[in-house]
Amino acid sequence: MVLQFNLSNQPSSPAEDAINKKDRPIPSGRIKLETAKALRWIVMPLCLVLSVCYSIETMYTSIAIIILTALHDDAKGANRWWGKNGLNGLGYASFNLGA
Repeated sequence: MVLQFNLSNQPSSPAEDAINKKDRPIPSGRIKLETAKALRWIVMPLCLVLSVCYSIETMYTSIAIIILTALHDDAKGANRWWGKNGLNGLGYASFNLGA
């Protein structure tokens, strides 16, 4: 699930990462931006399938993380202070629930 989040989060701000976090895969050139975006959509259903293998509750947690990640990165919820704080809090709660 963390891989899925990172694959979504890193392509959302490549210019910032190029300045602040040059060792990440996209700014360092180890993976292309388009490849990271495509890989995110491949990893997402794989995470769901693996989650179902553990339990239905784990699958629900994976669904929650997918929704929260989409709100954080795709819907630009992280661009608002309340969105960033609230979504990060819910995300950490979902990660802990899944563990």
